[in-house]
Amino acid sequence: MKAIGATLFILVFCHCLAIAQSPVTLTGEVKVKGEGPAPYANVLLLKKADSVLVMGALTDSIGRFSLQALPAEYLVRINYLGYQDVIIPISVTSTETMQALPAIFLSQQAKKLNEVVVTAQKPFLEQKIDRLVVNISNSATSAGATAFEVLSKVPGVVLVNDHLSLSGKTGVVIMINGKPSPYTDMESVIKDIPSSNIDRVEVMNNPGAKYDASGNAGVINLILKKNYRAGFNGNAVIGGGFSTYNQSNVRSDDRNYHRLTGSLAMNYRQGNWNIFGNVDYMRRSVFEVNNYDRVVDGTLYKQTNYYPYQYSTYNFRVGVDYSLSKRTVIGFLLSGYHRNGEGTGRTYTDLLPLHTMKAVDSFRTDNTTNINRTSVTANLNFNHTFDSTGKVLNIDLDVSDYYYRNEGDIRILTADQSIVHQFQRGKTPLNFWTFKADYEHPFSSRLKLETGLKVSSVNIHNDLLFTRNGEYDPHRSNIFKYEEAIYAAYASLTGEHKKLKWQVGLRVERTGNKGYLADTLALKRDYLQLFPSLFIQQEINPNLFIHFTYSRRLDRPDFQLLSPFAYFIDSLTYAKGNPTLLPQLSHAARLSIKPKDWPTFSVAYSYTDRVIYREAPHQEGNVTYMHAENLGDWQNITTELNYPFKIGRKLDGYSGIQAFYNQYKAPFADSLYNQRKWNWQVYGGFTYKFTKTFSAEINAYYTSGQLNEFTLTGSSSGINLGLAKTIMNGKGKITFSVNDIFYKNQTTSRVKYGDVDMKYFYRDDSRNARLTFSWNFGKYKVNSNRERTTGSTEEQDRF
Repeated sequence: MKAIGATLFILVFCHCLAIAQSPVTLTGEVKVKGEGPAPYANVLLLKKADSVLVMGALTDSIGRFSLQALPAEYLVRINYLGYQDVIIPISVTSTETMQALPAIFLSQQAKKLNEVVVTAQKPFLEQKIDRLVVNISNSATSAGATAFEVLSKVPGVVLVNDHLSLSGKTGVVIMINGKPSPYTDMESVIKDIPSSNIDRVEVMNNPGAKYDASGNAGVINLILKKNYRAGFNGNAVIGGGFSTYNQSNVRSDDRNYHRLTGSLAMNYRQGNWNIFGNVDYMRRSVFEVNNYDRVVDGTLYKQTNYYPYQYSTYNFRVGVDYSLSKRTVIGFLLSGYHRNGEGTGRTYTDLLPLHTMKAVDSFRTDNTTNINRTSVTANLNFNHTFDSTGKVLNIDLDVSDYYYRNEGDIRILTADQSIVHQFQRGKTPLNFWTFKADYEHPFSSRLKLETGLKVSSVNIHNDLLFTRNGEYDPHRSNIFKYEEAIYAAYASLTGEHKKLKWQVGLRVERTGNKGYLADTLALKRDYLQLFPSLFIQQEINPNLFIHFTYSRRLDRPDFQLLSPFAYFIDSLTYAKGNPTLLPQLSHAARLSIKPKDWPTFSVAYSYTDRVIYREAPHQEGNVTYMHAENLGDWQNITTELNYPFKIGRKLDGYSGIQAFYNQYKAPFADSLYNQRKWNWQVYGGFTYKFTKTFSAEINAYYTSGQLNEFTLTGSSSGINLGLAKTIMNGKGKITFSVNDIFYKNQTTSRVKYGDVDMKYFYRDDSRNARLTFSWNFGKYKVNSNRERTTGSTEEQDRF
């Protein structure tokens, strides 16, 4: 393996040295007179003799473009909606490798056009060479949903026991606008965030050196919507949802559940100033059903748990960008989130000896929970473009405060009507800051260097109080403090030679952390790790490309897993953290074949050592608990076929199939755990446009049983339907959707190992109907606006 890796690196650098210098790189800028850059304008390079198209490009977000041409006479033509076309003649000579063109200025068309609302939209699924892009902003089945519900529709993403997995692997890193938050439970956070401000989802299985090393399972990046319009404009969304169920099988008379969502986004751009912001709100009543069947010493403990709850969430984001000059922008961004929810879960437990299967005892457990989350993040950012060749510096400073409070009031009512009362309260304030700087330096149109550094620091204080029948329990109450600092630097070199494109990168991360349990040092670590990455794309012919990626990854244990406290789900079930957990290390490689206009096929392999088992099962009397532990190794093989398609002007969609293999091998409970399983899933969807203003969307998935650590899950499926109608001359849209129509998005699981024999069933409010109305208002002329991605800038397409 080392020899193969060394050979690949040598070949890449040899290609770098052999880069041909004959083509000349043309660079330039397109601007609107009196207003600034013209983002995403069409730039066409034509032969002067016959106006035959040589190549085309789009300007970037600040109006820059780059073209390649052999020495000759050409015309450069610029088209931009609402402005007169500009054509300039140029002469390319062989005396230079780079040629900077003078700035090109656009003027408005002499005849003022009526306001134009652009209704063209991207396909739902786009298969890029280094990532899968899911465009959900115009998806009818995503309107009015939460971010978590949106991710459940992403190809390859499966819900396993209320946790996201990607290609059969858990531990997915979730980012918002390229910004991770490894110290908070992002899966819980995105369950409370409405989808109205999400533009697209990027799925990256093997991120490059520019990204943090965390995430063996891959990275899911939620990209928020961005407004490029000049003047004052915005968007307002209001929606509602409803669902109904028969809950008699969990001994409840509840039937109806609802949701209400609303959001408002506004943007004002004039001169050097750009002020923007958005706020959204959601109120929802929902439920979860968690049923357990466990066998302990010849007795079946049959538990039926129904947990209805309601919550409200508020999110806001407000910022300002100011152009100090034509090439320098400074910005400030303030964002926040608050969630308040409460509910009472009721568990009925029956004890049935296996030889008679008749109940000999029963009791009821009521668990009233109150969960609050609040976070505020301030970001100061700086962007400077040095010249028209693409040298760019981005600097970000983030400071965040996060507070989490969880109360659980547990009352156990026995058959003789006696009551056992337990109470637990967890408080977790969290403070962290991040400094990040990224620099891009093109040496030519075929060779570019990206480098940067990042420093982050976090302090977490977890205070857990536990009482039993009103008396303080010192064995289950404690205070855990955690400190962590990470220093990282990276460099990556991207280049091409003839039909070969490549990127090599190296990231260095040093991590130091300490944990204090009741002011006693419980853990202390300081380690340095190197994370190489490699990306290669070979063009076989204009219709066939082969792509290979490799990266070394690291997964640090979540703070929730390091906290050594027991969190009770009910009187017989709890989860417990482990402060001695070590990071797990992985090697991941992927080979993809991408024919033009045909399905993309890929096969991937990853090997992980010192695997963090989030839920290693233990039996302690009649109580089952899950304990986080480092155990053995894990191998994953994934094969994937994705096919975006378009038929005529009315129908476009996607389809795909995945098969993945998981093997876990670990010494545990005085024996060797060695299990393996193949799993497969199929997914697809399409949108049909009946007219220019009315369309229908349907998407569906099916996944077979899956092995995840000690848990074997059963199959699940779902079908979603949506209708969308554009009104008000394209400014308004009404969307109606029904999700999980046949209510098959449910999970059955089995854990059987050592003393633990448990079956688990889970379902929630996945079948629901939603009605949403959105309205765009204000000026609709597109103008330049910077994409704001805070502490980790959005990675551009590599090739």
